[in-house]
Order: sequence, then C-alpha cells, then structure tokens
Amino acid sequence: IAIAARTEPTPRPHTDSSTLSSDWINIYNDALMIMGLEPLTSTSDDSNRRYRLSLALSTGIVEELLEDLSWQFGQTTELLEYDTGIESDWGYSYAFEKPTTLHRIDGLYIDEHQLVPLRQYHDERNYFYANVTEMYLAYISTDFLTTPSNWPTYFKKLVAAKMAKDVAPSLRSEGANIDNANAIFNERDSSSKSIDAMQSPPKILASGNWVGSRYRGGNRGRP
Repeated sequence: IAIAARTEPTPRPHTDSSTLSSDWINIYNDALMIMGLEPLTSTSDDSNRRYRLSLALSTGIVEELLEDLSWQFGQTTELLEYDTGIESDWGYSYAFEKPTTLHRIDGLYIDEHQLVPLRQYHDERNYFYANVTEMYLAYISTDFLTTPSNWPTYFKKLVAAKMAKDVAPSLRSEGANIDNANAIFNERDSSSKSIDAMQSPPKILASGNWVGSRYRGGNRGRP
C-alpha cells in the first residue's frame, strides 16, 4: 500500500469546467507559449495550467491593464444630460447619472469635440455634479473587460503576457520559464502603449476631482 501511494500521481486540487471561447483559448495558449509550456488542446481543457491561468484572470488582470493607460481602442464617448428628477439645494446645480457600464473615466468635456475640458465638477457615487446642463463623458466601458473580440491584437498579446508573468511562479514545477515571462511582459507593455499612442489623437484631459481625494474641496454638490 505504501509503495502504491508513492507511485500514484498527485491529484489536481482544482479544475475549471467552463468552456473557453476561441479568442480566450488563443490568449491562454499565447501565455503558455511565453512560459514554454504545452498549449491547451481544447476549449474544455481541465489541466492545472488552464486552472492557474483562469485563476490569475479572475484576480482582475484585464481591469488592471485597462486602468493603466487611457487606451484609445477602449474609449467610449457619451453625451450626459442632467437628471431632472434631482434638485440640488446647495453646491453644484445639476446632477448627471453615470453610465452603468462605466469602468474608468478618461475625461469630461463641455464640447462634443472634446477640446474644452470640464474643470469644475464633483464626482460622488453614481453621479457627477456641475453647473452645466450637459457634458460629454469619455470613458472605458466594462464591455471591454470580458470580450477579447473587442480588443486589438496588441492588447490581447499584452493580456497574455500579463497572465504568463503572474502565473509562471506557480507553474515552476511544470517547467515554466519565469525569466522569459517577465521579459516578454515588459517588452509587450512598452510596445502596446507605443502602438496605441500612435493611433491616438492628442487629448486634453479634464482635471476635476475624480482623480483623487486631494482635489476635493470647494463646493460639494449633492441633493
């Protein structure tokens, strides 16, 4: 019995039974290639490699990368009009409800061409407050968090490199190349930002107090 126990393969502690889309399996396999590991052979692969990559993805890799830069490809612009159902008794006069798909704010503007930033406003929970009756919001939508088909190739490759970098240490025993994962991520991080910048027109970003508590002060507009 003791000999049999030593020769019995170690069971996998976890599996991921979900089915990967064709876009996701390509990203997973790119990450595995970076680490020097065997690719997944099917969209329902339940290997430890698959589980580790899915676990890393669930920690917010895509959210982190989208928050790292004002990516041109993921930006959405929407005209916001003030909510007539909210009356402000003090502070800013008008309230604007945030889009339900808002992930990160890239800027608030007075004009549709996004040339004149809105500088005086307050960001509180689900609303913006200002002394204008309409504003243009440039933002990253949550639609981009789980839909790789919306991403350009350079961002897909960056996500794969980030997954490889984060997962490689946990797959060391399977032969993951940690040094290569770190090097490839740094290379793709720089390259993807350069490509996105070349495809983006120059922008003037709004400088309101949504960027941090250090900008808080003055009027606090809320009903």
